[in-house]
Amino acid sequence: MKKLSFGLLFILAASSAFAATQRESFDYDWKFARFGQLPGGSVLTEPDTRENKPLATAKQMTTDAVATLEVTADRSDLSYLTIRALDKDGHLVPRTRLPVAITATGPIDILGIYNGDPTDHTPMKPADPVKASIQVCNGLAQIVIRSRRHQAGCGSVSVTSTQTKPTQVNITTL
Repeated sequence: MKKLSFGLLFILAASSAFAATQRESFDYDWKFARFGQLPGGSVLTEPDTRENKPLATAKQMTTDAVATLEVTADRSDLSYLTIRALDKDGHLVPRTRLPVAITATGPIDILGIYNGDPTDHTPMKPADPVKASIQVCNGLAQIVIRSRRHQAGCGSVSVTSTQTKPTQVNITTL
């Protein structure tokens, strides 16, 4: 068996790795390597036997419980705010379901909310344009906001949960 020239290495969500070796053309032998989660993360390398150096390296960080919510906005006509559930070190907590409440003040309307969970049947368009609630799924959720027509001024979007301090984003509309 000879190694693939491009060194195939994948890291999956369950702390698993696959490496492929080629026996004949279009015939691959898959090796399954599972490694535990260590404090601070794990590193898996695929060695290159010809040049005696790593061919591919993948690192997976472990996280603590959710400590804060981060909300960021882009700069377009509609603003897409991303909610990220972070631990105390600022790492995304990928396996979390956290209910959050969203409130808009000032000349801002909430047009949509989304968390990427296909089993969540929360309507994407909230009934109230200034209040909404959603469950953060796998550490992420998204809010779509828009300024009200012909109303300039300062507004804010607040995101609160029972496990974290409230987070607020101030927005100036033109």
